[in-house]
Amino acid sequence: MNYVLGLGFVTFFIAFWVTKSLVPYLIKFGTQYNLLDKNEERKQNNKEMVRIGGVSILIGFLISQFFNFIFLNFNIFPNVGLNLNIIPLLFSILFFFIIGLFDDLFNLSPYLRLFFQTFGMSFVWANGLSINSLDISFLPLNSNVLVLSPLTSYLITFLWLVGVTNAINWIDGLDGLSTGITLINFLGIAFISFSLENISIFYLSLSLAGCCIGFLIFNFFPSKIYMGDSGSYLIGFSLACLSILTFSDVNSDLTNNLVSLQKSFLLVLVPFLDMFIVIFLRLRSGKSPFFPDRLHLHFRLLDRFKDVKKTVFTIYGLVFSSTIIAIFL
Repeated sequence: MNYVLGLGFVTFFIAFWVTKSLVPYLIKFGTQYNLLDKNEERKQNNKEMVRIGGVSILIGFLISQFFNFIFLNFNIFPNVGLNLNIIPLLFSILFFFIIGLFDDLFNLSPYLRLFFQTFGMSFVWANGLSINSLDISFLPLNSNVLVLSPLTSYLITFLWLVGVTNAINWIDGLDGLSTGITLINFLGIAFISFSLENISIFYLSLSLAGCCIGFLIFNFFPSKIYMGDSGSYLIGFSLACLSILTFSDVNSDLTNNLVSLQKSFLLVLVPFLDMFIVIFLRLRSGKSPFFPDRLHLHFRLLDRFKDVKKTVFTIYGLVFSSTIIAIFL
């Protein structure tokens, strides 16, 4: 497996280097054409910031995947190949990026974003990335598997893919927070998938981790650029997909036969619970679930610590802990 690790390292480095190299050009381009995030009371930076950093993440990810395509599908390394059809997944990741980019440029309504997210999620569901059965061996029941009807499969897959995507987007409220959280998650997924010999997920997660750390150099406090909705949707949807693929039986046509959703949930525990609690509190007070406020975990911790870095590292610690538990499981 040394060549697998070697190719994984090269994949990680390509994604890191391309993303890191592109960010300064995006900062210059975004400043020149006024592609800036406007000042708001909820934002921590007191200056306008370029908001199209997700473009660097996308390009870094695609170039690293093209590298893998050449080396694996052309059999430069024998006995190593993708054990899932990656094309529908890549198209869906690109589609979610485009949704976010349009929102960054034209400020789409939340309901229109949700409509397009549902369309993108339906595409991957129709192409086999679906939660068809659940591992319920942790429950005191006679059966260890719960087989879902097509409608139930669609609804649960929708809640997972769209829910995790928006959870990552919503928690992107402090410099480096969302990027660092997903970096930890992708590295955890890489470790788990390598130990399970799921090579395709291993390469995908390392590629995304490389993009995250390349962008985090410019995004950590004090940030020089934001990833925008384009970036958060890209890494959020990727995390949603990989978090269930990591703990499932995957065959060549990308069908999940059995998903251990409780283990997948540990990978996204912090942002998912943050989103769930915020939605509950907003609905309880008679507000729209999309109403912007300071109920998120990062804002509550920031009000207590009065320090961005301390707040961010505290949440990093929570995410790292839940990821470690998922690894041990």
